[in-house]
Amino acid sequence: MTAVRTDRPIVLVGFIAAGKSMVGERLAARLALPFVDCDKEIEKAVRLSIAELVRTGGGDYRKIEQHFVQALARSHPQVAALGGEAFADVEIRTRLREMTVTIWLDPSFERLLSRRQRLSTHRFPAVRNEQLYRQLWEERQKNYSEAQFRVAVDSDDPEVTVDAILRVMADPVQDVLPGTRALLERTQKR
Repeated sequence: MTAVRTDRPIVLVGFIAAGKSMVGERLAARLALPFVDCDKEIEKAVRLSIAELVRTGGGDYRKIEQHFVQALARSHPQVAALGGEAFADVEIRTRLREMTVTIWLDPSFERLLSRRQRLSTHRFPAVRNEQLYRQLWEERQKNYSEAQFRVAVDSDDPEVTVDAILRVMADPVQDVLPGTRALLERTQKR
């Protein structure tokens, strides 16, 4: 496999339970880069859980998240797992597409359903209701599709997904979203 190098942060995006944190940790280890879980870093900084932040003042949470993403986008190369909702924000999505490498982890809805049983309903209230969970997933697909790379998550083994990410980054023509080749050419000229 061709070595993958980047001078930008790599940001994993995707729905709740897509595997961003688990895959991100392993991807960072393989690339010898630091790993950051954006939600956990925000929780640490404000000393509240994401659920508490949203419940007590969602507007403040969005501002905190935007500030955090601005800093991430300007940072050194690292791998970051972005919260499931953050890429739905147009400002965040635009900034990340301009300044980082964005990778959409895209498991099937059926795979997400099988994983949701392991999630904390306190941290992720939307997972309690399958209809709401599906509705949110459907609404966010268009946003996630704006990532520079798409990796189908066909396995619960995070190493399989890391291998797929590295293949796609090394040879972006093989399994990418429409328009990615031109985007990569523009990115490489910077």
